[in-house]
Amino acid sequence: MHFIKDLITGEPSGDYPESKKKFLFEIVSNKRNSVDVDKFDYILRDCYNVGMKSSLDPIRLMTFSRVIDNHICFNQKEAYNLYELFHSRYTLFKQVYTHRVSTAIEYMIRDILVSADSVLKISSDINDMSRYTFLNDTIISLIERSTDAELDDSRRLLRRLRQRDLYRFADQTILCPELFEDLDNSRITSEKIYELSDKDDMYESDIIVQWLTLNYAMKDKNPIDSVGFFTKYDSSETVHIL
Repeated sequence: MHFIKDLITGEPSGDYPESKKKFLFEIVSNKRNSVDVDKFDYILRDCYNVGMKSSLDPIRLMTFSRVIDNHICFNQKEAYNLYELFHSRYTLFKQVYTHRVSTAIEYMIRDILVSADSVLKISSDINDMSRYTFLNDTIISLIERSTDAELDDSRRLLRRLRQRDLYRFADQTILCPELFEDLDNSRITSEKIYELSDKDDMYESDIIVQWLTLNYAMKDKNPIDSVGFFTKYDSSETVHIL
């Protein structure tokens, strides 16, 4: 059980036989270069379900991989395939996961659940596994069917969601790295925006400020720089591709 938990977190936290095999902890959650089967799984599945084209071929990546110096390395000709992995991931985050409609629905569902928490005790379920396992989409139907007056706000938001009366996207600003260092969520807040706005037709709670950073899974680093490659001339030594 300890070993399985460490595979999920991506690093050994104890001294046991498998902990010496570092490459095992690069399979599920790879902290060294972020190339792992978790991305293979959700990128292919999500691209398929949203109809987004991607030339990523994880089967080929796994076929042309090997362990060198206790790390998972890839054939040098798979460099483009790895770039496609991170490009597909970035595109999904940009066009799907953080799309304004997806984000609006996410915030609305959040508010629905938070509003219903005092009645349904949703947040306390995380401490009771027998109840936690039932926290799925059916909770939305449970709120809709309820006649409890304390769930009126949640039901009202659900009706808006069903009728596609979604939270409105107001504006966005792209910050260069220099500005990003000076501005943070303590300087630009819902409260400060409300103070500068016309207060006649809105409340501070109507404003949501979302801070979003998109990258190639390793902040400002190129993950390919941390990938080891081998050549057809020497499969026992690794090289790095720029």
